[in-house]
Amino acid sequence: MKKLNVCLYSLLALFLFSGCIMFENDMNPLTAEQFKTIMEEKGLAINDQTEALNDPAFQNAYVAFDEEKYSFEYYVMNSEIYAENVYNHLVERAKAAYKGKNGAVIKSFEGISKDSFEASAPDFYYVKAIRLQNTVFYVTAYSDSKDEAIQLIKELGYK
Repeated sequence: MKKLNVCLYSLLALFLFSGCIMFENDMNPLTAEQFKTIMEEKGLAINDQTEALNDPAFQNAYVAFDEEKYSFEYYVMNSEIYAENVYNHLVERAKAAYKGKNGAVIKSFEGISKDSFEASAPDFYYVKAIRLQNTVFYVTAYSDSKDEAIQLIKELGYK
């Protein structure tokens, strides 16, 4: 009986662990149109960069910005692999910018369908990159606009 209980507990633990991995993120990414609409409602300028990129891997590419505060880049890719490649490129670029910065705080998370990276340093800009399924969300903000940018990220449903 004791062996049966151990076996059942082991199976239960395995099931719960695999369930946590499968449901690491219950949110669906924004559509490009949702991103564009929300950012316009927030009063940000929007640039559609899809044609300028001239790359079939991109379904949509938008940049929403306030020149004196922050910019929000949103990419909808044709596959999760393309999204991972774009995300990794943006993260490597951010890591290079923060290399050697005193007081830099860098956080990252890697999952199955979601990855995130965040970096900040005193008197330097704030960066957040999120890959969710086939989308990439990349934020840069001047240090004095960091809190406002973080609030907008939360309003968009990202963490």
